[in-house]
Amino acid sequence: MSIKVCNLKKRYMIGKNEIFALNNVSFEINKGSFAVILGPSGSGKSTLLNILGGIDKADEGKIIIDDEEITKYSDEKLTEYRRNYVGFIFQFYNLVNTLNVYENVCSTAVLSKNSLDVEEILDVIGLKAHKRKFPYELSGGEQQRVAIARAIVKNPKMILCDEPTGALDYENAKNILSILRNINQKYNTTVFLVTHNVAISKMADVIIRLRSGEIIDYILNEAPLKAEEVEW
Repeated sequence: MSIKVCNLKKRYMIGKNEIFALNNVSFEINKGSFAVILGPSGSGKSTLLNILGGIDKADEGKIIIDDEEITKYSDEKLTEYRRNYVGFIFQFYNLVNTLNVYENVCSTAVLSKNSLDVEEILDVIGLKAHKRKFPYELSGGEQQRVAIARAIVKNPKMILCDEPTGALDYENAKNILSILRNINQKYNTTVFLVTHNVAISKMADVIIRLRSGEIIDYILNEAPLKAEEVEW
């Protein structure tokens, strides 16, 4: 499985001015890669992630995944694609406060035809002993781990992470990065991680730099660091 992005464009009108959020963005990622997308605010990082995830649509260009051009999908088919193919992790955890850890993770497991065992995933993220706790009983780092479990339990082929460490302190951030890399390797899941933190890119297989909606650098990292080795 590869992900091919070809001449992707996304534009907005501000008054009479046409603004490109993405402008002729093209790249290819192999299955199981850990890719970090870097760039300042307004560079198009989240827009790219949203189009990859089927949340938003491009104005021009193609995204081809497993020989399927998802940019041609209907709204109904995009819903199916998001349900079975993509896991989302955001900066803010978006957990259901009235559900405990186990129930939060189960809430997405039931959406997929090929979901993984909930107990196994809770063990992978180190929260099996806390499965009956509610979000308000957990630290920020623990809540983010629940959000990761909720994304991965669907057994997606791709996980999209939008600033997943942005609201965390240094130690919790490194723990989350370690868990994401472990999941990437254990399940051969392709990961896209958007961040402002340049140091995090040192653990990536692929580094994509965006500026003003355009790719200014595409780097294959032949010697990625372990998450534990990343310092900032």
